[in-house]
Amino acid sequence: MGHRLFVSSYRAGPRGHPVRERQAHADSPKTIAGPAVRLVVNRLVEYSKGVERSMSALLAIDVSPRLENSVSRKLTAKFIEHWQSAHPGGKIVRRDLMKTRLPFIDLSWLGGAFMPAEQQSPEMKEAIRASDELTAELMAADHIVIGTPMFNFSIPAVLKAYIDQIVRVGVTVTTQYEGRLRGKKATVILASGSAYTSGAKLEQCNSASTYLKLILGFLGITDVAVVLAGKTLDIDAGQTTFADFAAQLEEQLADAAKV
Repeated sequence: MGHRLFVSSYRAGPRGHPVRERQAHADSPKTIAGPAVRLVVNRLVEYSKGVERSMSALLAIDVSPRLENSVSRKLTAKFIEHWQSAHPGGKIVRRDLMKTRLPFIDLSWLGGAFMPAEQQSPEMKEAIRASDELTAELMAADHIVIGTPMFNFSIPAVLKAYIDQIVRVGVTVTTQYEGRLRGKKATVILASGSAYTSGAKLEQCNSASTYLKLILGFLGITDVAVVLAGKTLDIDAGQTTFADFAAQLEEQLADAAKV
C-alpha cells in the first residue's frame, strides 16, 4: 500500500511573504516515504520557517524629546531586544521623530498628495517628499512599534505631524477609505507621569492610546498591543529605578514582540 506524498509550493502572502501550500501528489511507494524523505521534508519546513522569520521587518518610531533620559525610548529599546530574539535575522528600521523634518500640511502638500505626479509643480513634489519616504518605510514593515510620551492626555505634536504625513489617500488608504496596511502588527508604548491603567483615577483621560488605535485601525492595522507605562514620575522622584520600573512591563513587552 502506498503513502500519499505532500509537496510544498509557495504563493505570495498578504505582505509579499512566501506562504506554503501543501499539495497532495499521487500515492508513492512505501519506500519513498521512509525516514530519509521525512528528514528532507522536515529540513525544508524548518528552512522555510527561517526564511519567513528572516524576512520580518520592524519599524521602531521614537518620539520623546528627552532623548537618552526618555523612559519611552528605553522601553522601546527593550522591546526591540525581545523582537530580535523572536525574529532572528529580521530587519530593523529606526525612525527618530526628533531628527526628522516633519512639515505641517499646507496648500502645496495638498496639491502634491491629491494630484497626479505629471501635474505636480516642483513645490508640490518637494512638499510631499518626506511623506513619500515615510509611507514607503511604513508599508515595508511587518510590525510597527511606537514609543511615545503622553502630553496633556494626548500625543506629542510631532507624532501628530508624522501621522498627517503617513495617512495618504491612494497610498496607505484607498479612495474608499479602506486601510491598505492589513496584516501588519503594531505596538504602542505609552509613557506617562501618572497612571492611566484600568481602574486608575485618570483612566478616562487617556485619549492618546485611543487615538493611536483609531488611526492604526483606519490604516488597516487592527492587531495593536498597547503597553501603558504609567507613573514614570516615580523614577524622576527617586522612588524607583528604571530597572525596577521596566521589570514590571517586561512580560508585556516580550508578548507584544512575538509573532
